[in-house]
Amino acid sequence: MLIRLSIRDVVVIDRLDLEFGRGLCALTGETGTGKSILLDALSLALGRRAEPGLVRRGASQATVTATFELLVEHVAQSMLKTRGIAVGGELVVRRTLTSDGRSRAFVNDQSVTIGFLAELGAALIEIHGQNDRLGLLDPGTHRATLDVAGGLGDFLTRTEQAYGRWHDAHGLLTAGEAEAEAARRDEAELRQDLSELKALAPRVGEESKLAEHRALLRKASVITEALAKARAVLFIGNERPVEEAVRVAHRTISDISGSAEGRLDALVSALDRTSIELEEAVNLLETIGHDLDLDPNKLPEVEERLFTLRDFARKHSSPVDELPQLEEEIERKLSTLDASHESLKLKRTALIAADSDLENEVKQLRNARVNAAKELDLEVVKEVEGLRMGGTKFRTEINPLPREKWSAAGADQIGFTVATVTGSKLGPIHKIASG
Repeated sequence: MLIRLSIRDVVVIDRLDLEFGRGLCALTGETGTGKSILLDALSLALGRRAEPGLVRRGASQATVTATFELLVEHVAQSMLKTRGIAVGGELVVRRTLTSDGRSRAFVNDQSVTIGFLAELGAALIEIHGQNDRLGLLDPGTHRATLDVAGGLGDFLTRTEQAYGRWHDAHGLLTAGEAEAEAARRDEAELRQDLSELKALAPRVGEESKLAEHRALLRKASVITEALAKARAVLFIGNERPVEEAVRVAHRTISDISGSAEGRLDALVSALDRTSIELEEAVNLLETIGHDLDLDPNKLPEVEERLFTLRDFARKHSSPVDELPQLEEEIERKLSTLDASHESLKLKRTALIAADSDLENEVKQLRNARVNAAKELDLEVVKEVEGLRMGGTKFRTEINPLPREKWSAAGADQIGFTVATVTGSKLGPIHKIASG
């Protein structure tokens, strides 16, 4: 029930706070005293259409806050749970409207859409005039009316929870299947790329080494000729005349350096260094040709390997040195794909279990509704008899909804039917009753 209404800057109302007690509350007054403004303000709080003209002249924003006390089994409780909105002893709905027409809605200080506020408002309060449709004449309210009358809150809660689990499981499976389908489209290409990479067997740093080797091989003839000329100077057959001449000079000067009062020491040191470095140079000259691998016949092989690596890297928009990482990445993707097959099996199993659970809860809710409908039908007929309408018949029709229309509210289409004339057929109450 509505227990408080606070209005700020609505039409001519600057500030108004109303407290409502239990039972009938009447607001009376002459025409033009503002009774309809109170209803306009309440309608605003309940999600009805907002007009900028509701904002008081000179104010930047209108605010209406309505506070309700809800029974545990009230249909609004399930609506709030579905949205994850906590409800304690009181439910507070608040609506703001700026002078330029922008509107915001809050439920227990949690921002909500205007659409949800309107749905919630319809469950909280029924506002009608002489020519308005009463809630009972609105087929959209029949399910909630039966559930509240039958005290089916526990059945509804279990159904909502089961539907939530089914909805989550269905969403996970749908997303998983979409991901798996996308992965399957790529699987053949991934496996082909992996096969080519394993055959190619690229190594980090290989490109730079191949490029250096290629540059040497392209100048192999020049380098080989220069090395040959140097060897011709330093070697006569297998003899090393230059090296031997330096050693002889070194021994000769060393033998007499003691008689020169140190004047020949620098020359001895220089000849010593020359002898050592010349020996190293001659040794290098003998081996460097083999170490440089200057066989010009290898140039096509080196170039083919280098160009193959670069072409493959270009195809995959990857640096050559990162091809080993690409291989690892492809292996991870394929491993994930293999794992996704098993994951899909688990998701399907989870959905089957959730579906079975939902069907069970829906069945129990339907049985409870059938029993509640029988009691409601008897109560309504008993009330109508007191209005001297003894021939009236009232029946709650419960029909199963198709599977795709199941929701957190169950799987039933519920409608009230009535016959007000003895012998007449039952028909939908909104078509039979006139008000």
